[in-house]
Amino acid sequence: MLVAFITGDGNYTRLHYSTEKQNLLAITLGKVIIRYPHLVRVSKHAAINYDFVANWEQITKCLFITLNLMGSRTVIKVSRRNEVQVKKELTIQNAML
Repeated sequence: MLVAFITGDGNYTRLHYSTEKQNLLAITLGKVIIRYPHLVRVSKHAAINYDFVANWEQITKCLFITLNLMGSRTVIKVSRRNEVQVKKELTIQNAML
């Protein structure tokens, strides 16, 4: 069971697995990212696993990433501060495929 993405809310973090199962942890998002180095932070409240990215698109000034989880889709907005780095990583990931 792989972690597809995580979301944070204050001192709590929710792990979202590829099977759509979720776990709530009583630790901050930053500490969880240290434990899961394959996750990349895309905003103050979210980090994703690039293996689950279905597509990404720029709509006006916002970058949105769509994750594919067991047939369902989840859309996550990338913060402006992380947008350039995330686009670069996504381009590298696409080139490797």
